[in-house]
Amino acid sequence: MNKHKKTFSNVQTVIFSLIFLILIANLTSHQTSQSSQIKVPKSIVSLVINHSEIVKFLHPKVKGRLPLILSDHLLESNIKLSKFEKSVQILSDIEIGSRPHIRFLSFQTDDRHAKTTIEYQIE
Repeated sequence: MNKHKKTFSNVQTVIFSLIFLILIANLTSHQTSQSSQIKVPKSIVSLVINHSEIVKFLHPKVKGRLPLILSDHLLESNIKLSKFEKSVQILSDIEIGSRPHIRFLSFQTDDRHAKTTIEYQIE
């Protein structure tokens, strides 16, 4: 059993909080609107799924981990990404069922910063 499996063998859910510094020029105008919940843009989703602290938990060689699945909760529509040379699947929570997936729990932005919280159910 490798070090990561020993460390997280009893963990059912891992929650990561990532804070990204983002210039306002990188955010589209509708993301800074006064809507009740800002949608997570493709650029942020890409940063998250490629972040070294996230990648180490994805285990692409483990059966059932590919393609990477994301919940559509809080995501902008029509996001197209790939990870581990496969298209990322973006599905509703109902379609996902109990399969391993990343789910964005929150997303906030201001003039210079963005903060997102995600959940990755690993087992």
